[in-house]
Amino acid sequence: MSYSATAYSTIGRCEKCYQTGRYVEKMDFVEGNNGYVSIEVCAYGCDSEHSQAEPVTDMVDKLLQAEIKLLKQDLRKVNVMPIKAPEKKRKRVCS
Repeated sequence: MSYSATAYSTIGRCEKCYQTGRYVEKMDFVEGNNGYVSIEVCAYGCDSEHSQAEPVTDMVDKLLQAEIKLLKQDLRKVNVMPIKAPEKKRKRVCS
């Protein structure tokens, strides 16, 4: 019989303390052809404040604000850089 297991972090509902909006470790187990089992438990423990996730919209807002800030910094760098005129090539005259 073959077994496989996958574990990853996500935001969801803990099966131990039944709280929603938690950072959870999700473990997926597959046992041959017998089926699929998924377990979700708080990533940092049920009593830990670290397991409490922010609402997804707040996290997306923070990421977007950080990206906007970086883009504004890049724009300032571009606006400050001097523009150099291309140098003219001089023809050599042999005498």
